[in-house]
Amino acid sequence: MITETIQNPDGVKIPQNMILKEDPLLNLPSEKLFCNIPPKLLKRNQWGLLENFDYKFTPEGLIDWRALISKEHLYINSQNKERIEKKYGKKYEELDIENDKIEDRDLVSLLLGLKILAQIRGYKSIEYKVNKAQEDYVCVTARILWKGNFETENEDIIFESIASATISNTQSFARLYLSEISENRALSRNIRNFLKIGIVSREEIFDSKSLEDSSQLNNNNNNISPLSPVSILRNIMIDNVWSFDQIKKKLVKEGIEGAEKWQKEEDLPPNVILNIIERIKNKEKKDKKE
Repeated sequence: MITETIQNPDGVKIPQNMILKEDPLLNLPSEKLFCNIPPKLLKRNQWGLLENFDYKFTPEGLIDWRALISKEHLYINSQNKERIEKKYGKKYEELDIENDKIEDRDLVSLLLGLKILAQIRGYKSIEYKVNKAQEDYVCVTARILWKGNFETENEDIIFESIASATISNTQSFARLYLSEISENRALSRNIRNFLKIGIVSREEIFDSKSLEDSSQLNNNNNNISPLSPVSILRNIMIDNVWSFDQIKKKLVKEGIEGAEKWQKEEDLPPNVILNIIERIKNKEKKDKKE
């Protein structure tokens, strides 16, 4: 017996006997009923890739996951507005990601876009582990079991990424949801790092003004957070047996405005502290390579 079929708009053949003609309970006409057949069947081939999907590839033959991020899930980083306007010669509002060829380092991705990429790539499970949780600090690890494909010789791969959220690297109401922020950061970092995407996610960035806000919060409470920039700098000073006077003299020598008036670590502006920490870390990396 041959069963007649019809095709849906996507070309999927559906047996005619699966199409409901009427609903005796609701008494609705047939055009109001649905067969619940997916418009596109997601099926992977022998290389672990979705069939009927337009992948982009790098010159090396690997999948270019960056190219698969939809434009609607990207935006230009407004925190670097002044630098970006100078770099591209246009007002921020006039810039277009594609037409102005905005570099990845100047873009920010939405978590939704990364989640869609993860679905396209294929995974079996996502697990979270809370490494530490306290009032002003939460650290979470995201563990994803990625499905094997031709890039991994069809072997499943376990990949982990860690992220934290503190009152110093969050702002506004986000400080009330450190656990959730840390979870989203860990997930986005896992997807980005595994798929080799060099665009930071919105969950991972924060306004540098939040450092000033957190510093003010700590001063108001007469208690400096152990994870504040000031505390981090002090720990580095202890490890390297440096005094504040040594750092101050160097800053004065470099012509840093206002350095002559600084009497203690708390007097240093957050951007100066971060610059010092970054320079020290870069020097440590350089020393390790040598």
